[in-house]
Amino acid sequence: MIKHAAEHDLAVVPRGQGHSTSGQSQAPGGVVIDMTALAAVHEVGPDRVVVDAGAKWSDVMRATLPHGLTPPVLTDYLELTVGGTLSVGGLGGASHHYGAQTDNVLSLDVVTPTGDVVTCSPSSNRAVFDAVRAGRGRNGVIARVTLRLVQAPETVAWHKLHYDTIGQLVADQLQLVTTGEFDYVEGQLKIREGEHVAELEAVAFTGTSSGSGDLSGMSFREAETQDVSRS
Repeated sequence: MIKHAAEHDLAVVPRGQGHSTSGQSQAPGGVVIDMTALAAVHEVGPDRVVVDAGAKWSDVMRATLPHGLTPPVLTDYLELTVGGTLSVGGLGGASHHYGAQTDNVLSLDVVTPTGDVVTCSPSSNRAVFDAVRAGRGRNGVIARVTLRLVQAPETVAWHKLHYDTIGQLVADQLQLVTTGEFDYVEGQLKIREGEHVAELEAVAFTGTSSGSGDLSGMSFREAETQDVSRS
């Protein structure tokens, strides 16, 4: 189908769960590929998982967590496809430690705009590998992915910090991602009952933490704290 589209000068765009902005998953006058039929998780290894691009991150987690493993970086919403977030980058609360989701890809199977199937990685067909990661689906269609896995924590210490001002939140978030005190850090600005709300989530992973989880010297108004177990 992609070869046919190329021969007839038709735009081809892959679509996962359709959460992209600015019409990214649309192709006026062209072809939109529904990727959700390619949704299998094929293999979980000691440090990697092989998964189809149309699988959701929640599918990946259901396959890897029983092995005590997890992708290093996850987006807030896990009902997005693997190929979809890799097409835009994929940022999460652990990105200050591990980068984007695209930085944790070991290899890709890609259908190029000419219809050829290419396996690419940092050491093989690097130009294709770099073009399709965060390429918004315009430089080829990701079909299968090999993702890096890391040890999943047994328990975490979760903190939700509440702020009076956005400036206080941003200053504290910058401090936490710079010092690496927490494994997961994410600030959120919301409107709740007509009021602006500034909140910061900070999570330390028990047993695998890269920092001490120290909240001293921060300017939050109040904190909610909870220990959460994986089981």
